[in-house]
Amino acid sequence: MKKTVLAALIVFLLGLLTFSSLGLIMFAAEGNPSPAEYPNPHRFQTAIYWFELADSRQEVFRILGNPQYDIGKNLRIRMDALNRADFVFMIFYPLFFGFLAHFVFRYSYRKGRNVLLWRLMLYSVVFMSIVMLFGDFSENLQLLELTKYQHVQDVPESTIISLQVFTRVKWVAMFAASAGISLFYFFCFPRLRYLFIALYLSAAIVGLLAVTQASLKGLLEISGNLYGLAWLTSLIHAGLYFFKHRKERRETH
Repeated sequence: MKKTVLAALIVFLLGLLTFSSLGLIMFAAEGNPSPAEYPNPHRFQTAIYWFELADSRQEVFRILGNPQYDIGKNLRIRMDALNRADFVFMIFYPLFFGFLAHFVFRYSYRKGRNVLLWRLMLYSVVFMSIVMLFGDFSENLQLLELTKYQHVQDVPESTIISLQVFTRVKWVAMFAASAGISLFYFFCFPRLRYLFIALYLSAAIVGLLAVTQASLKGLLEISGNLYGLAWLTSLIHAGLYFFKHRKERRETH
């Protein structure tokens, strides 16, 4: 019980840090910048999701605008600030995924469930958390590189290809971790199973469509919003679990 309560506290604190780092990103970028081409065929309202899925040098300039004009110059400054702040965010959300799996694992362990199976699932989610950190870090380097170019023909195709690879490594790792988290919740918290499955699996499925189907890339923004809602729900759940059982422990002493 003690280890499970501690795991819930860690998830709660990491959730707070994750959302605080999102706030840092918004502060650094002076909000959530819209793409230069707005409205656009993919209906992106925020530049970062479209930027991550850029498929060509021409698309990069559609997103960032012409750097010879104020809109393009200012948007590049804001995007660089956003991506530098993202180096903080990318520390906390993979940790949140990993410790969320650990919390539910501790809960299942306390209930006497199949320890080997749950331990394998835990290790899988932790491994995916490490992969998403690697993917996000590498992706960020490409994004910061792409804002440097003043002319569309100067943008290296190799950087675009690297961005495509690392973006998909990050997101697919997140989708796989979400599947593991959903299974944990499904078997361990019967009253809440459908809520968490709806949030995590829908975020993963919608996001998977976005990163695999070019015509549906605009769905990535919806996936990101669903993840925010899923994380908030997990944060609240872990917090309620911690405070409830801490109070019970105090009353028994």
